[in-house]
Amino acid sequence: MGATYKHGSTLSIDYTPASATEAGTVLNRAGRVCLVQTDLEAGSVDGYAMPNVGAVAAPVGENVWEFPKASGVVMLDGGRVYYDPASDTCSFKRGSVHAFYVGTAVGDCASTDTTVLVCVNALPRYLIDLANSPIQTAIVKTAGAPALRRLGSAHSLELDATNEAQKVDALSYDSFDPRDGFIAEFIVNPVTNGSAAAVDFNLGIASGTHATDADSIAKYMFLHIDGASTNLLLQSKDGTTTVAATDTNVDLTAGTPFEVWIDGRNPADPQVYLDGVHVLPDSVFSLAAMTTAYLLAHLEKTAATATGELHVDRATVRLASL
Repeated sequence: MGATYKHGSTLSIDYTPASATEAGTVLNRAGRVCLVQTDLEAGSVDGYAMPNVGAVAAPVGENVWEFPKASGVVMLDGGRVYYDPASDTCSFKRGSVHAFYVGTAVGDCASTDTTVLVCVNALPRYLIDLANSPIQTAIVKTAGAPALRRLGSAHSLELDATNEAQKVDALSYDSFDPRDGFIAEFIVNPVTNGSAAAVDFNLGIASGTHATDADSIAKYMFLHIDGASTNLLLQSKDGTTTVAATDTNVDLTAGTPFEVWIDGRNPADPQVYLDGVHVLPDSVFSLAAMTTAYLLAHLEKTAATATGELHVDRATVRLASL
């Protein structure tokens, strides 16, 4: 099938505003600047959504092509797209040694969609990229040697076997307001996800960091891993609504990287995807009362001889309002 040419340098995208919006209003759609073409009414009347309320012009800057998409995975607007000529399909990551990067997704794609629009040769527009942005860290130890190391563009968080409380973290220097709408992307390699339950790992967005316990941070949304457990959990706290760590029913495999997306385009109901699959869609996490967020990777243990090593291969965020 290959790819099919769809659009030139300007693409109209359907847009249903929550309130009346004037022509010329500047929007941020997954890091892509969009301009409202005509005055638009609010997107609902008496609780019923108004279809096709209006459109915004998105100057994508490069040609948009339609590619065949792999089944069973979601694609989010502005995200990375790779094409595999062996299978003639696209996905959010390389599926084989033959696959290569082709551009960014234009619009969302459901897991059952068979095609994806791609802005060819475009790069994602990240607001913060932990691999290329300044970070803050404060390692907690007494006699041991826990470490934060760089492995290429990855961060390796490591706890040693000294019987003491330890903490290793990586906190972005820059912050953002999650109420503006965002999509955060992470790739995690749980090399050894904690040799005992004394170890905890949290990765996501947070209002800051903590010396001993990530759960004590005031506001956050985390992927959470308990030491010696393969369960992948999600939890959130925004100062108003707290959702305890909830099992996604997806398990990790030690030494195998996996991808996490936090889709916060609706901060009152953020959605999470693991390796392109929607998880816990009926759980209502909330970031609506969170005003300042940083990217955070946080590995900790209470006093024990337990060890742990987790690599954060990617931690990025892009602004992306609905």
